[in-house]
Amino acid sequence: MMPRVLAMLVLGVLALLAFGAMNQSKSRHQDTFRPKRKVWPQNTSRANHADAQTLHVVEATELAGVRDAFSSAPIDSHGAIYRCGGCLAFYHRASVEALGESNHGRCIACGNQDLAPCSIARSRS
Repeated sequence: MMPRVLAMLVLGVLALLAFGAMNQSKSRHQDTFRPKRKVWPQNTSRANHADAQTLHVVEATELAGVRDAFSSAPIDSHGAIYRCGGCLAFYHRASVEALGESNHGRCIACGNQDLAPCSIARSRS
């Protein structure tokens, strides 16, 4: 009696494995688009990427109504402006210095350390 139960158990396990393999092969068509997971760098700090330099160029007209992400002050296009490479938030120099002291130099919005100077392009009128 015990050999029959053991044989039935083995047969049941084999049937489950075969059923699972058949279902898996049916869902893996070559014509089906399956997006791949993008792997982003974990640490984009300037210490690890000393030679990498983010370049931000913004037109002066695009800064109308934009505020400093740290202090909420309106962005002055005539002063030194910094921009986050992660979320593209703008900062004045004083805000970047304050973030360096209180937030380890990280963006207040996204936590990225890529705060780079921003150049202002002015249109010729």
